[in-house]
Amino acid sequence: MVADHRPSMALYPGPWLSKPDALQTFWKLVASAALGELGLAGYLDNARGAGPAWFSPSAGRGLQKVEEHLAETPFDAAEDSLDDAFRHLVEIRRSLPPGTFVFVCSDYLAVPDPAWWARALAYRWDVVPVIVQDPVWEQSFPLIESLVVPFADPVSGRMHTVRLRRGEAEARCRANEARLALLLAELRVLSLEPMVIGSAAESDVLRALNGWGEMRLAVRRGEW
Repeated sequence: MVADHRPSMALYPGPWLSKPDALQTFWKLVASAALGELGLAGYLDNARGAGPAWFSPSAGRGLQKVEEHLAETPFDAAEDSLDDAFRHLVEIRRSLPPGTFVFVCSDYLAVPDPAWWARALAYRWDVVPVIVQDPVWEQSFPLIESLVVPFADPVSGRMHTVRLRRGEAEARCRANEARLALLLAELRVLSLEPMVIGSAAESDVLRALNGWGEMRLAVRRGEW
């Protein structure tokens, strides 16, 4: 699992989606699934303060260390942190044999160079973009008259209060929905099978994983 640690991944405050909680939930479920199949689970992030954090594939104590790391690591990575993460994966590719699942978890508000996806596929890794976006504020936008909302700067993470008229909210809704649709389309053109997560609840993340698995089977049977 690769986890994006840019400032925008520290959002949102309750009662909305907590992306840090979503990352932790996803890790627990994926690690548990790997162990259930007698496999191994590894973890990588690229927080700016600490540099690349690589936990090599393990089935033991290393998994608990990842949970502790996820709970403590700040969200201060640079805008190109996913590019740096892919670069690190290439450097340690001997630890990732062909067929390895590589779940790349991010809100994708800053996307990596598309060449990295192609390179990862060339190593015959099973690369899965996991899109972690709040369903209200990022996948869409609420259509309410004269809405006052807290906006976060995607680079610094600082919050600003902004008043939006209905027309502005409608434009934001169209832009957010189009952005997600375009991202999904671009990933599928690259023969990737992305997953969208909009909740940190274990049941919701598990449902997203199961839905993604069913879609993969349908694609391979030619039903999708």
